[in-house]
Parts: sequence; C-alpha cells; structure tokens
Amino acid sequence: MHKTASLLLPLFAIPYFLHAGPPVEFRDGDKVALLGNTFIEREQNYGHIETALALANQGKQITFRNFGWSGDTVFGHARSYFGPPAEGFGRLQKLAAQEKPTLILLYYGANASYEGEAGLSAFLDGYTKLVGMLKETTGARMVILSPVPQEKLPLPLPSPVKHNAELALYRDALRSFAEKQGLPFVDLFEALGSGKSPYLAQATQPLTDNGLHLTSEGYEQAVGAVLKAFGMQLPSCAIDDDELRAKIIAKNKLFFHMHRPQNETYLFGFRKHEQGNNASEIPEFQPLIQAKEKEIQDILASLSK
Repeated sequence: MHKTASLLLPLFAIPYFLHAGPPVEFRDGDKVALLGNTFIEREQNYGHIETALALANQGKQITFRNFGWSGDTVFGHARSYFGPPAEGFGRLQKLAAQEKPTLILLYYGANASYEGEAGLSAFLDGYTKLVGMLKETTGARMVILSPVPQEKLPLPLPSPVKHNAELALYRDALRSFAEKQGLPFVDLFEALGSGKSPYLAQATQPLTDNGLHLTSEGYEQAVGAVLKAFGMQLPSCAIDDDELRAKIIAKNKLFFHMHRPQNETYLFGFRKHEQGNNASEIPEFQPLIQAKEKEIQDILASLSK
C-alpha cells in the first residue's frame, strides 16, 4: 500500500528548497497545465506530483492536463513532425487555446543546457516568446521550474560533473528570468541535491534510470520540492492514495491519446485523404476524460469528509 504519510518524507527532508518571486495559489476551479519536456511527460505515467498537488488542495475543484513532450524545447522542436520548430510551437498554441489552462507549470532548460553559455541567449529569447504566447493565448498564471540535476551513477554511465555545471548555469539564468517576468521560480536543481552524490541525502537507491530521467521513486522525492514551493503540505493522516493515483494515470492516458493519437498523420496530416474521416472520433475522448475527472473528484471529496 502506498500511503500519503510516506509522501511527507520528501517534503520535510528538503530544507534547502529555494523559492523566488510572487507566491503561487491554486484556486478553486483552476485547470493546471504541466508543460515541458521529458520530466513532465514521464510524470503522467507515475502521477506522484499530480496526486500530491490534488491531495494538498482537497476541497478545491482543480483539474490537471499534462502537456509534456519528451525532447521538447521552448521553440517547439519535438512537437513538430515534418516541418520546422514553428510548426510545433503553433501546435502547442493550439492545444493551449483548446484546453484554456488557468495555471501553467513550465519546465524547460534540461535540453538547452547542453549548449552551455553559447546557447543561453537564444534559449532565454525563446522562453520570452513562449511565455508571451501563453499569456496572450490563455491569460494563465505561470510558474518557472528549473531542470533537475544529473545523478551520479556507476560506470559505464558518464560523470555528471560537466553537465551539472551547465544545468546550474541555466538554473541561475532561469531564476533571473523568472524575476524579470514577475513569475514564481521553483529550484528543483537545488532541491534534488545540486548534482551532489547521493542525489538526495536520504536516498537509499538511484532515483533515475540513466542519470537524467527520474524513476517512480525519483518523482516521489520531487513531490516535496514542488509542494514546498507552493507553501503546501499533504494531510497529516495516512491515506491510501493508490486508487486516486491510478485514476489520475488513467485520465492522463486518455488525454495523451486525444491530443497525440498514434495515427495522427492519417487523421490530420498529409495522409488524411486515406483515413481522415476517423478524426471525428477524437472528440469522443472528452466525455471519457470528464468521467475519469469525476471519479478523481469523488475520491478527493470522500477523503475530505
């Protein structure tokens, strides 16, 4: 059994968490979009962060949508299929317009950091454009998250020293960027150890599967950093959250298949003349997602009693 009490460990085991900018408030009726690259996309498969945020905001009607796309950049590289990055950027804008989030958690910089100082200016220019587009398209409040550090793992995996220096450079730049934009900043790089070994002082096993990508345990540890940033904590009583997290993961899968159908080229792309008539089935995901949302809210309501 997975108990909420166990999720409290990361929250209080990270006293060095840094938060900058204005406070963040999860409001009743918020639709929260998690936007970024691999760190965000993989979270939908585990659901630890979303589950913790939902539990910490019991009594509020809050929904979540995972906009993550592995390998994505602020320019939209991974979201474009056969065209330039602008195509992927436009795709994101269309998704944001359709879903209309009211709060967006932004996670970028992990990929860009490999370019070092030489790529920093272009990255920040692109981030400025991204934030501007999201503000204009949705009017949502936003939070800037730093990339997480690279974990030191045994050979043959490489030493993380050089890359963590690059990640630290981008973390610092993102903190300044957030301050200039008047946005809250969440320092996940420091919260997860700043590249020191072990990844977290209390970690008894690796928290990534390759030094870069968090495992389920790794996301569970990151929960504390996220909640600390928002000034939240989980209920003090032990709650079996297995059912809730399972519902959240199922909802995430439905949303993923709605906005990223495997046969998209046939439905909407250059081969839609073959099977484009089946595109009419995509909106049928919405009632399924809404039904799963109701199950999630029913569980949360029962926990509040």
